[in-house]
Amino acid sequence: MSGFVSISDWLSRVSDFDPPKVEEKYLQPNGTEADQRLTVNATAGGVQFSTLATNTQFVFWTCEDAQCRVTFDGSAPTSTNGHIINPGDSDVWLASMAQAAKFIRTGATSAMLHASQMK
Repeated sequence: MSGFVSISDWLSRVSDFDPPKVEEKYLQPNGTEADQRLTVNATAGGVQFSTLATNTQFVFWTCEDAQCRVTFDGSAPTSTNGHIINPGDSDVWLASMAQAAKFIRTGATSAMLHASQMK
């Protein structure tokens, strides 16, 4: 039966398959763009990061000391509306996501977010 390959023969060929290499990319600080420290208080409507540099692609952030909430859809975060961010949490967001983010504290203590602009 020409044109057919046994399963064992096919598996032996597949195991030798070398997938294409993908260039690894790493976050890099965006030049001399200053880090931002955002005090997340009880301001109605939420607080936001300052304007990011136009060539910033990502924002690395950490929550330093108190719980807060964040929304991305334009709605105002409240003590019960939004995604919870806990002290010690960190993440990397697209710059557009960071600019859309609105934050509010959940308790009596203001949270401190530290953010670095990356490319």
